[in-house]
Amino acid sequence: MRREPTYQAARAVAATIESHFARHLAEAGRRGELELAPAPDAITIEAIIDATFWASFRPEEGRFPKISLAFLPPEQAGQPLMFENRLPVTPDILTKLAPAVERREFILEFGGRG
Repeated sequence: MRREPTYQAARAVAATIESHFARHLAEAGRRGELELAPAPDAITIEAIIDATFWASFRPEEGRFPKISLAFLPPEQAGQPLMFENRLPVTPDILTKLAPAVERREFILEFGGRG
């Protein structure tokens, strides 16, 4: 079941951010940069913004989460932390995982769009 984003600002900025990433990815390609992560589409951007926004209001273990996400395939992530089953990007999941992965060395692989 897909969770519909409810943070309206996420929808308002998603297309602008999508074109920003696409423009920078195209420029990097023209400069000959290799092994670039794919640019996320507007639906993915909206889901990520929505989930991280709502997760930021949910304390876990007495602290509000600090969340950093990288959108790239696991093979481009050095040493990704991967779960047996893919996890949806939701406020609940992000809130529960944030205390365990606050350090920059961890990159989580999430599944689909909710």
